[in-house]
Amino acid sequence: MDRVIIDSISKSFYSSFKSIMIGGFKELFSIYFGKNILKMNKNHVVEVFNDFSIKIAEGEMVLIRGENGRGKTTLLKMISGIIAPDAGKIKLNGRCFPLFYRGGGFRLLLSGRENIYFSGKLFGLSKRQINLIIDKIIDFSGLRKEIDRPLRTYSDGMYARLLISFAIYSGFEIILVDELLSVCDKEFRKKAFTEFQSLLENNVSFVIVSHNEDSIESVFSKIVEI
Repeated sequence: MDRVIIDSISKSFYSSFKSIMIGGFKELFSIYFGKNILKMNKNHVVEVFNDFSIKIAEGEMVLIRGENGRGKTTLLKMISGIIAPDAGKIKLNGRCFPLFYRGGGFRLLLSGRENIYFSGKLFGLSKRQINLIIDKIIDFSGLRKEIDRPLRTYSDGMYARLLISFAIYSGFEIILVDELLSVCDKEFRKKAFTEFQSLLENNVSFVIVSHNEDSIESVFSKIVEI
């Protein structure tokens, strides 16, 4: 079964704040006065994707690789539903968790422990289900001593470790990873990828974006250059 089906998507953005303001004004003008003047703004539009398609099967770990500005993060945001493609369709077969920097529904004023319960409920887990996995999450993250501190006191690496640990044990079928592992230490990165590979055997699918993951290329079932 395909976990992620991306069918002929296209996506464009205005290239600057000035362009956004110009484009927004023209769009409003078109709506209220019935005149299509948006064509005048084509030079301010950057096309990120044009008729892009890919299928990701259950149990696949796919690397999306490319330089800055090529649309890696944009693609993950479209898969997770944060933003929509301008054209085409994206279909998911399974619950999806976005491992984005400062993401996952975590709140900075809550403690690490409170965030596990908050995000667990946000993604449909019962308190009983969270109780069964919370110690595993904390132990895997290595944050037992810090778990009751507010998240705002965590370093980037600590935040990332807690978020990744939450994703691993919360039963998602699709996990999206946006450069988050790069802020973790080498030992945790290795441990996380080992656990990712175990999840692959349970038909969890991963989509990981990065500038370069040559050192662990062998763990990916598919590499897509964009």
